[in-house]
Amino acid sequence: MLKHLKSKFVLTNMLLVGFILLAVAVTVCVYTYASNNAALDRSLKMGLELDDPAEPGGRRTEIGGRRPPEDRPAQQNTAVCTVLYDPVKGTKTTLSREAYLSEEILDEAVRLAAESDGADGYLKEYDLRFKKTADKGGSLRISFADGSFVKAQTLRVALVALLCVAGVMLVMFFVSLFLAGMALRPVEEAWEAQKRFVADASHELKTPLTVILANDRILRSHADETVESQTSWLESTAEEARRMRALVDDMLTLAQNEEGGVPPARERVDLSRLLNGTLLQLEPVAFEKGVALDAEIEDGLSLFGEEHKLKQLAVILVDNAVKYAPRGERVSVCAEKSGGRIRLSVKNTGSLIAPEDLPHVFERFYRADRSRSSEGAGLGLSIAAGIAERHGGRISAASDEKTGTVFTVILPENG
Repeated sequence: MLKHLKSKFVLTNMLLVGFILLAVAVTVCVYTYASNNAALDRSLKMGLELDDPAEPGGRRTEIGGRRPPEDRPAQQNTAVCTVLYDPVKGTKTTLSREAYLSEEILDEAVRLAAESDGADGYLKEYDLRFKKTADKGGSLRISFADGSFVKAQTLRVALVALLCVAGVMLVMFFVSLFLAGMALRPVEEAWEAQKRFVADASHELKTPLTVILANDRILRSHADETVESQTSWLESTAEEARRMRALVDDMLTLAQNEEGGVPPARERVDLSRLLNGTLLQLEPVAFEKGVALDAEIEDGLSLFGEEHKLKQLAVILVDNAVKYAPRGERVSVCAEKSGGRIRLSVKNTGSLIAPEDLPHVFERFYRADRSRSSEGAGLGLSIAAGIAERHGGRISAASDEKTGTVFTVILPENG
């Protein structure tokens, strides 16, 4: 699907750029044709103003001819040949100093031009453009110019324009590939994350479902037994159902955090009281694991936000720290205000996160130790990160032998 999307992106980009370039090339060619045509027309008009006979010799351009246009050299200028023709006497005088016609062609061209009805025209057989005017004495003044000039110049510009279009299109193809790769990289990452999410969610749901179905088969195979005798299977089923419900609730929370459509409720939350309450709630858990809880929570900390979400954030971080702290170690919770922001850090000692795992701890379903599947689905830290971002803050993790493992949340006081 992504390859098809990338191809479609490149094709669309190439068509758009190609259409623009062709439009520019056509515009340039039309302008070149019109301007050269106007220049030739001006030269013909100027040729009609000549009065003195042409001097013999000199360097002049030969125009006209019966050879096919492709066999004649293209004219690089608008040189004209002007002739003063007396139709009564049949005499003609060449006035041009720029171009000349052979005698054979000149006689025929003058006759055809004189017989034409319009003041200007085109002699196709000689590829000549002409203009004429009548003098008071009845003589005709006729200017001739090579008609291949305009076509040659226009074709030359068209060829250069097409070569430029082809070159630019080739460059744009590779640029489009590069831009498509850059533009679709977030989509690819999101797609891969979505596939991992579906796979991991399926794996997490598969285990409790397998247990529930197995318990159901056992209960059905002992249909004549009393309910009391089957209590262990019922409790196992209930435990797995609770686990599934917790997993589904976490997935819904993640979806709500990522949706971000509804802003958090604007209520003042006493964060100091909330954190102290969280520590009190989790103290039995820490005592049971043999982990000491330390707290340095500044009084009067408060911010705008959703109290139940902030409570969930605190529970996730402290519970996670207690869960992975070895017996006899300590978990420290520190909260203070600094520069209009509240800094909350939760640290445990003794248990470190490997450097290769540290960048992934906030990913959904990620667990550095996959064998600890019974200790959660790996969604807690993802939910914590989503809550922090929902309140305009950010969360980070660090782990080294000197300080231990520290999760830090920075939250704005105004949410």
